[in-house]
Amino acid sequence: MKAQCTLSANTSGFNAAYTQVYILTNSSNVIIAQNLTGSFAVADNNTYKIYALNYNPSDAPNPLPSALIGLNINQVGSVSSGCFNSDFLTDFVERSCPILSCAQTSNICINDNIIATTSGFNAAYTQVYVLTDDSGNFINSNNTGTFPTSSLTIGNIYHVHALNYNPSDPPTTLPSDLSAGDPISNITGGCFNSDFLSDYVCFNIINCVCTPTDVCINDNITATTSGFNAAYTQVYVLTDDSGNFIASNSTGTFPTPALTVGNIYHVHALNYNPSDPPTTLPSDLSAGDPISNITGGCFNSDFLSDYVCFNIINCVCTPTDVCANDNIMATTSGFNAAYTQVYVLTDDLGNFIASNSVGTFPASSLTIGNIYHVHALNYNPSDPPTTLPSDLSAGDPISNITGGCFNSDFLSDYVCFEITCSCGTTFLR
Repeated sequence: MKAQCTLSANTSGFNAAYTQVYILTNSSNVIIAQNLTGSFAVADNNTYKIYALNYNPSDAPNPLPSALIGLNINQVGSVSSGCFNSDFLTDFVERSCPILSCAQTSNICINDNIIATTSGFNAAYTQVYVLTDDSGNFINSNNTGTFPTSSLTIGNIYHVHALNYNPSDPPTTLPSDLSAGDPISNITGGCFNSDFLSDYVCFNIINCVCTPTDVCINDNITATTSGFNAAYTQVYVLTDDSGNFIASNSTGTFPTPALTVGNIYHVHALNYNPSDPPTTLPSDLSAGDPISNITGGCFNSDFLSDYVCFNIINCVCTPTDVCANDNIMATTSGFNAAYTQVYVLTDDLGNFIASNSVGTFPASSLTIGNIYHVHALNYNPSDPPTTLPSDLSAGDPISNITGGCFNSDFLSDYVCFEITCSCGTTFLR
């Protein structure tokens, strides 16, 4: 059975003194139809493209789309180019029949906010965002596109539609006229965007369980991410367990002395377009502000829902006595034997002294009475840290070892040694 669909598109910012023509093509860019409205009836299961041609009627391209039904759209203006919008072939929208259920779907943690934004709307009109259930029934509306999730249901899908209407000719039924459960198809009349019902984004409400990594108080929290857009700006944001702002930077490394032992902390990665940044950036926040205040602009949609957790612990390391003329000897088990294993000797503050692959360090150059740590670094040689122990100088904090793939407990799991002045048997002569 074939689907019956009406596919629609509109555009803004065109030259109103020129002629505006909408062209429907199949997925191979073959012209099927053209008209002045941007609304096309189709009767099959397929994917289509809608283009907008805005041309000077006194200097029209030859041939026009009306003469090219059944031919490729790139033949418009092939005889003589005329004067028309330069983005004609590159700026189009895709539509499917049956109409696709979602333009995009994002996972949102329960108790985080749904955040929806859109571009290309008529700024002279009124913009309203409408939250619905998966059947298109009204839940809420506002002018920001930000909706709390605390009253929503884990496992359910929710939609956000963007209504852009002429305030001088509004719909006879507005979102503010609807009650919870009313279908938003009740919004009719007046002048508003024709794709209001069919063009929306979806949000899947999930129960986010973050398994925290233990970090010793006075060590650093270190978070990394991959797969981000390198042309955008990357900012790491540290929050408490409720998503309230503490600090931000571009490295993902945060000191812990001001944090609380026993508390959980999150690090979120914000990747935004520097040409279209959020209207509120992390640098605009004060301590305690919810990071859901970061809105507007172009940034990764999973910013709020995708994060790593850290549990601040009070690391008590019972030192083993080592004679000043003996060796510190450390071993470990359970590591990945296919990875590279490096033992790192530090002072009691985690500052680098030496490293090797055996875990044995002479104590003769160390200070009697001081405590020293040995950490075991187990890293993927195909994806090593960007900073390795061999890159460190004496006194550098080993929290500088970041990037790549290595054991997450490197900083927090270590053994301690105290250098003593004498050991063993004294022979009397």
